[in-house]
Amino acid sequence: MLLCGGGFAGFVYWAAKLENTNRNINKNYEFNYNVKSPSPIDRTTSIQKIDLSKWVKGDTNLGVTEYKGGEFLMRSKNKGFYFVLASPATYKTENATTRVTVRNVNEEDTSLGFGLIIHSSPVPLTQDYAFIIDSENKKYRIVRHSPKEEIPVEDWTRSSAIKDGTEKNVLEVRDENKKMNFYINGEFIRTINNTDGYSGGVTGLYSGDAVQIAFSDFEIVK
Repeated sequence: MLLCGGGFAGFVYWAAKLENTNRNINKNYEFNYNVKSPSPIDRTTSIQKIDLSKWVKGDTNLGVTEYKGGEFLMRSKNKGFYFVLASPATYKTENATTRVTVRNVNEEDTSLGFGLIIHSSPVPLTQDYAFIIDSENKKYRIVRHSPKEEIPVEDWTRSSAIKDGTEKNVLEVRDENKKMNFYINGEFIRTINNTDGYSGGVTGLYSGDAVQIAFSDFEIVK
């Protein structure tokens, strides 16, 4: 089901049961496992702060959102599904650093995870990348979306950089010259070539398995 939301965000809700997900990693992706953390990007810095209080849609048949205590709370309505919000066109992720702070509010288990969307088409979940963590098991994964598919780019991988419990984790993607550099809490995780992102794409948020996730400090640096 696809709904093009008004205001600040578009809504997409799609069945994403893992047993039906294509789990073959696309061989066109290039992973740089032995590289050092990329040097900081030398550019004039401008910061776009994203006001998540304007993303609240309340309780819908797709998901639940609210803004409380300076955090944007978001969850899908049912287990085995994920809920995605996409930003408006002003928040482009190409050649920019996109970051958000995430928190598993109730320390709940999730097989789908939660995290950050980048390089998204204006029609959500038709072309994008997602950087997702499972803080309870201290794992991350990277996927891309095409219509009706969630395709693994890197499957669940353990990382000591992830904080568990209800602690906050900062997810960050630094994009430059078609390369995406992934960070968790400031620690470099992986570099992946951008071969499938939407040109001029935007950012967004992802939450799965009806687990309530708190998002804050959402920004794009250029």
